[in-house]
Amino acid sequence: MRAKIDYDSWDYPRALHQNDGPLDYRCLLNTGIHSFDHGADLTLDFLSIGFDSSLKSPGHFLVAFQGAVSDKMRAKSAAPFFCGVGLSTSLNIPLLTVSDPSLVLNEKLTLGWYAGNQYMPDVHGLVAGAIDSLAERTGRYPVIIGGSGGGFAAIQTMSRMKTPATCIAWNPQTTISNYFFDQSYQYLKIAHPNIAKQIKGEITSAELTALLDQTLPGHRLANAAHIQAHHQVVYLQNCRDPHHMTRHAGPWLKDTRFAPINGTSYISERGNILFFPGDWGNGHIPPKLDLLKKLVTSTGAKNNIAYVAASLLSNDDHAAKRPLPWLAAVPPGPGQISMQCERTDSGVDATVTIGSKYGRSDDFSYAFYLYADGKKVDARGYNKSATVNFDGARRGSALSVVAYLRDQLGSVQSITRKISAVVAAWAAAIISMAGQFADEAEAIIEQSQLFL
Repeated sequence: MRAKIDYDSWDYPRALHQNDGPLDYRCLLNTGIHSFDHGADLTLDFLSIGFDSSLKSPGHFLVAFQGAVSDKMRAKSAAPFFCGVGLSTSLNIPLLTVSDPSLVLNEKLTLGWYAGNQYMPDVHGLVAGAIDSLAERTGRYPVIIGGSGGGFAAIQTMSRMKTPATCIAWNPQTTISNYFFDQSYQYLKIAHPNIAKQIKGEITSAELTALLDQTLPGHRLANAAHIQAHHQVVYLQNCRDPHHMTRHAGPWLKDTRFAPINGTSYISERGNILFFPGDWGNGHIPPKLDLLKKLVTSTGAKNNIAYVAASLLSNDDHAAKRPLPWLAAVPPGPGQISMQCERTDSGVDATVTIGSKYGRSDDFSYAFYLYADGKKVDARGYNKSATVNFDGARRGSALSVVAYLRDQLGSVQSITRKISAVVAAWAAAIISMAGQFADEAEAIIEQSQLFL
């Protein structure tokens, strides 16, 4: 069932604009709700505030994207769903916010990532055009914000823009198919039913990603390395949100080289991506509003994000309690990861040790593989123990142990140690000789006792 729509719940005038060619965004200079008709009783709804006053003063403007709409909000509120009004009012800056049109398609849908639908496939591109238009006409600098699914939309939309901008995203998803399957599948069924029909029975995240790569190009963000130089991203991630740490932040950031700043932040080698691991509580918790206000003000002044990190984030009360042991940002050098292997009577023991600069051993998960004569013969999956025992390792074989360390963002480093067959054979010979000498000594003692 289609969701209810109530424009009167917003105390702003509404204008309906026909979509009979390229969208003309000059209307967004006027405060109010601007609805662009796309047919099928579906409109793209913008709320624009404050662009028609004080336009001669230099500055920036805010663009806000809504994250998931809770079931409680859906029950008591009607579409459109706008956000950022309170923040823009408190900072006294103009605001452009947009309601995700896919949420109108069904009253049960709570999240659409602004990734479009069968009637309006390229919402990100349409909104990017609106932001570009306002930036060019007003001379103001866009600061784009969003959290969770809104963070995905904010980064994706900025990547489609022509004009310089800064995006502030907190705990964003970076790939729709890496989110919880029920929510992803519900969105596809409602917004892209032809794609959903291709899903038969159970499907893995990797299989869903492969399907969406072919059918829904906007379903994941381009890797961080592909963010254009004139676009900046301030990526805020709660360290106690493991799902978004390992399935979204880590995969998106890992192919980009980063350097630490004051032990609290990480800056990309091109200087346009700032990653800040914070601690705002257990789970999918957003940063404090006061921090967001400071970030919008500072980035809106076109400050370099390395300066932002040093001036704002280094002393933030909610920075991670200790430096994040992020292997992709600071790859361990020679000798900074070591593994001691010891052959025992029952098998092989192995223990991994990592340098203190990376934190505590329980900051990582460990997986171990045992190879004999080049073939894998045993394995232990990821757990928090840095020590493993492989029972029943074959004597006389050329053994090797491979250990994998995985940090809190899913980055992995490995180390291999070999136990040569020569050493193994030599150890077995010593044991055999010791046994033989023991037998001979026992025989001599027995014989000597005959003369007592």
